[in-house]
Amino acid sequence: MRDEQFVNEAENITREVIDLLVRKGKDYGDEPLKKFGLRGIVMRLHSKIERATTIYFKNEGQNSVSDETTEDTFKDIIGYGILALLMQKGYYGEELKK
Repeated sequence: MRDEQFVNEAENITREVIDLLVRKGKDYGDEPLKKFGLRGIVMRLHSKIERATTIYFKNEGQNSVSDETTEDTFKDIIGYGILALLMQKGYYGEELKK
């Protein structure tokens, strides 16, 4: 039963991240991805990881930014990872050309 619960929770989180990617894509468009590609994604990942590092290693788990939760930060990291993998596989790049 525990494995089933894990899978359900992971699927729920994944769906939330996909929904976030779709919303952000509508908000920001694809120009930043076209302009900066994988390097841009790596830079965004770096800033999100630095944010998590600050929260958990320097601020003793306290979030000092009121408009973004730590859950948001981790979802952003997952989302950027998905974008990077899609771009690496050429899928996202092909979608951008359509």
